[in-house]
Amino acid sequence: LLGRFVADGNGNFVQDSAAIASPVNLGITGIYTVNPDCTGTARLSDSSGLARNINFVLVEQSSQAAAGPKQQLDFVFSDSGVFGSGYANPQ
Repeated sequence: LLGRFVADGNGNFVQDSAAIASPVNLGITGIYTVNPDCTGTARLSDSSGLARNINFVLVEQSSQAAAGPKQQLDFVFSDSGVFGSGYANPQ
């Protein structure tokens, strides 16, 4: 599962218009829920039809190389029989 998405703030991932021009050329759509402790769950689908359930945590990391904190979404797949993890960064 690889692609670009935009979280709309209302529980939906919508396709990022830049995904079409991206070398990856895959947009991601789906739904998500964020809990008060910054953990959450999501169901993601890419434009090829691949879908995954994920568990995630929103983190803010300080970096000496960057001016100010950097936000990141760290996730693991939660589908039975599928193992994986990754992260998403704002572009």
